Amino acid sequence: AVQSNCSLPGRWRDVDARLITVKGERHTGTNFIEGLLLHHFPRRVRRRRGVHLFAGCDVSSQQLDDKGLDRSWCCSKHGLPAVCVFAPPPVYVITLKLPFAWLVSIHAHPYTGCGVNRSFSAFLRQPFAAYGMCRPFRVRETPVDVWSEYSLAAQRMAGPGSPTPAVLWRDTDYLSERRLRCKLEELA
Repeated sequence: AVQSNCSLPGRWRDVDARLITVKGERHTGTNFIEGLLLHHFPRRVRRRRGVHLFAGCDVSSQQLDDKGLDRSWCCSKHGLPAVCVFAPPPVYVITLKLPFAWLVSIHAHPYTGCGVNRSFSAFLRQPFAAYGMCRPFRVRETPVDVWSEYSLAAQRMAGPGSPTPAVLWRDTDYLSERRLRCKLEELA
């Protein structure tokens, strides 16, 4: 048998009946990671209804949070990482990009209705919407606040001691074959 050099191989082996559910802010590599996982685990990756909403996620059964975020937040691949009601329950893969790389990407293609066609410097200081369109309850003070909120939620959900089956997949994790292999082994 080949010995693994990874720290958490087979970490979620006991939940292998669960579907892998990829979540991440816009421009964090969700499509890339989903494609990679479909290649390696073709029957275990949760499909989506339409562009962003997951199959097996009942929007009406999701709880509203203290910010009044709409129920589709949980069912969207771009929604804030949170424990949501899915059938069957998921193993989450949460994508996260380094802050500067994400800010440059989101400035170039914001996918939001908040009028961001400004210089990068001005963009960093203007209000920006978390999770898509510019609805008042989704607007944060700056794009950095959006990244911070998402990053903290992802780290809480996939961090040490979290009971939620979740893997945090940073953009730097697919820059080396060893790190990529370790992430795949964690889900194997």
